[in-house]
Amino acid sequence: MSIASGYCHKIQHRGSETYRNNRQKMERQDPETDDACTHDLKGVSYMTNADGHSLYCRVWEPSLGEGQRPRAAVFVSHGLGSHCLLGTEKLVDLLTSHGILVFAHDHINHGRSDGERGVIPDLNILVRDVLQHVDAITSKHNDIPVFLFGASMGGLICTEATLERPEQFAGLMLIAPALKIPTAWKVFFLRGIVRLFPEIRRPFFTGVTQLTKDPEKQRLITEDPYEWGFQRVELQSALNLAKHVTRTMGLLSNIKCPFLVMHGEDDTVINVSASKNVYHLIKSREKEIKIYPNCRHTLLLEEEEDAAKVLQDTVDWLMRNIH
Repeated sequence: MSIASGYCHKIQHRGSETYRNNRQKMERQDPETDDACTHDLKGVSYMTNADGHSLYCRVWEPSLGEGQRPRAAVFVSHGLGSHCLLGTEKLVDLLTSHGILVFAHDHINHGRSDGERGVIPDLNILVRDVLQHVDAITSKHNDIPVFLFGASMGGLICTEATLERPEQFAGLMLIAPALKIPTAWKVFFLRGIVRLFPEIRRPFFTGVTQLTKDPEKQRLITEDPYEWGFQRVELQSALNLAKHVTRTMGLLSNIKCPFLVMHGEDDTVINVSASKNVYHLIKSREKEIKIYPNCRHTLLLEEEEDAAKVLQDTVDWLMRNIH
């Protein structure tokens, strides 16, 4: 049963062995009792994707008067090793206060969804799942513009979704997107290592200080039971990701919808030069780049003043581009 056959209701498919294994940790911090889940819990659901795996989904609807409809819908795509509730609360609150519906899910192998942690799935699967979720939302709200908002790997996913359906999306918003072509020697080296040691893994991030300079947010990340970016990530997965980045970079000139990219100037995970290059390659008439001094990779989890600026820039851009 697909979520598309019923708008964001509880889906009872929970039978996979993978799901039962992952649920052991989930039961220790269930959505209904999780302190991080402060929003209206009627928006919690599970979506069964085309492979039969369960994805944890959220929908936050704005408070509207009788007969009113949301001004727009925004899908939020999280990054590698993260999940849809980490760092998104204030973004959701701000957007819904402006009459915008927000929806998101944990990608396969992430958060409360099915799958093996430390393995990056085929990006085609992640893009397919995003489009399935979009279809579910638009089946009920078919007369409002839909925007994509992606951070890091989520930015790559949203970019590929936009390329797959260039006429569907009203705009693309990215934070520090994973859109930097790896050097040839790095790919060659990675290929050699994977060939010799196919099961090898290494941490994707060297430390939480790469993500934010805010000590409290660093603690929030390291104590999050669903965050696995600092665990050992399969190198074969990283190699597959690099192939997608290379392919997608060659297609960026095909993106014509309104475009916003935001990046921390002190980002050591993905250098700010990557977003500058993406900005120049995108051919949208309406495009903008925002660079934030003294900020690192995860802008929504930066110090309060910096994060507030990112949020305000996001909603200002969005409101200008809702037609």
